[in-house]
Amino acid sequence: MLLLAGLVGCRTWREIATLLPGAPHVKVARFYRPVPFTIGGQTVNVRNGPGRKYASLGVLPAGGQITALGRTTAANGAPWLMVRYGYHPLAFINERLVLGPTGSSSIATSFNCVQAHEWAERAVCSDTALAKADRDLAVAYAGQLEAHPGPAQDALRADQRAWILVRNACATDPHPNDCVAQAYQSRIKALTAAPAP
Repeated sequence: MLLLAGLVGCRTWREIATLLPGAPHVKVARFYRPVPFTIGGQTVNVRNGPGRKYASLGVLPAGGQITALGRTTAANGAPWLMVRYGYHPLAFINERLVLGPTGSSSIATSFNCVQAHEWAERAVCSDTALAKADRDLAVAYAGQLEAHPGPAQDALRADQRAWILVRNACATDPHPNDCVAQAYQSRIKALTAAPAP
């Protein structure tokens, strides 16, 4: 009876599935929108949990397409994607075996997408163009920190924290993804135009 009450309170089948006996309890960072991936040069096992210890639900051929709904981390630290796979409520593939929408290896960012809480962070984690902008910004920021030792770094860090608040405010913009992209472009431009010490 308690199980049924819990099921009624759930909003999605994936939430219901986590209450079923034997279902893996996995924290997944959901993408802002589903992201298409291409299977790399070998077949990939689809499993009912993030890791090789979980049962295989089937196999995807090399070069095939799959839609990812979120990202998580296995016990050994390997990145796994939660994917759409038939009627299975929980399906995962190893992220290292797939290519992103542009043919680049997955969606790498300067921060851990599993721990992304802000809307803007989730948007970056689900968009290859925004993810690239995030990586470019990280390089520019690291370069400025290295070039400005001492007290100047405190001002740089304060500016970066202020910029993050501006980026996160894009969640309320009428065109939030465009707003995030513009925020990254402006910050990268400001960092790369900063005078040498």
